[in-house]
Amino acid sequence: AAASRYIFTKLTKNFRQLFKTDDDPILEYLDDDGQSIEPKFYLPILPAILINGAEGMGTGFACSIAAYNPEELKTYIQKKLTGKKITGRLNPWYRGFNGTIERSGDQVICKGVIDIVNTTTIKIKDLPIGMYTIKYREVLNSLEDKNIIKSYVDNSTEEATEFVVTVPRETTKKSTEDLLKTFKLITRTTENLTVWKENGTIKRFDTVEDLIDWFVQYRLTRYEDRRLNLIRTQEEQKSWFEEQMRFIQLYLKRSKVWSGMTDQAVVDELVTSGLNRTDDLLSIRVRRLTGDSIEDLKKKIEQSTLEISRLNSMTATDLYLDDLSQLKL
Repeated sequence: AAASRYIFTKLTKNFRQLFKTDDDPILEYLDDDGQSIEPKFYLPILPAILINGAEGMGTGFACSIAAYNPEELKTYIQKKLTGKKITGRLNPWYRGFNGTIERSGDQVICKGVIDIVNTTTIKIKDLPIGMYTIKYREVLNSLEDKNIIKSYVDNSTEEATEFVVTVPRETTKKSTEDLLKTFKLITRTTENLTVWKENGTIKRFDTVEDLIDWFVQYRLTRYEDRRLNLIRTQEEQKSWFEEQMRFIQLYLKRSKVWSGMTDQAVVDELVTSGLNRTDDLLSIRVRRLTGDSIEDLKKKIEQSTLEISRLNSMTATDLYLDDLSQLKL
């Protein structure tokens, strides 16, 4: 963490849309030599592995997962939670990609973009996912060596791909599909949906939809954990507000008497009156020991009561749907 390359890192603006602060208290935080550090894992609203995609391998296992459109993931989960009919399969999606991605059985077929400019010129405007411009020059160099193309110019930038290729007239007579094959602009991959589960075991899913369904069921259990934790927090907060109010009311009645009593005698009287957090109560600033503070605490108690009632009337599904409705991607 002390490396200079990390000093400018920060959370993106949309981080807290996917990872809610209300879930922070229910995360399992790791311990490093007695110090609490990052959690074992976070709890996103959408399956992050499908937003980012993943690829890798280990002993006996491999993983190859494409990226998917967060909006489509959101819609799928909303339908799942509300019992609406879900039709069709989800297709991989990459922001800014102008080509096409489709399924053929278990395979994902990705095609770049190629246009015929005139009888001797074609323009390649996008490459299949995973193919980079520097690497693609090797493909064009090979085609040039085989006299399939005459020459090419690489006009690509960090934002866009563009290769202007000079070809024989016979080449431009081919269909778009044949051109895509000739220029190696079609890739075929088979997804391997092998992932780590929350308990540290490995699970393989047959389809993306199966993975999402499992994620939703697990996420609902954690939404219930969140709901119960929020209720406990609100109840503790309400109890503290009530204690403060009773203490201030007692202080306004007994301040003159307390001025002649020992500290321990005052504490004993507070305990006898049913007040528990005596140290915290006696640390309240004098400025807050007023009728205005009592009225303010009454409002806070009312708000906590309403929030507890709201949370008690909700289900884990309600909380999940509420988060999804607020999610702006």
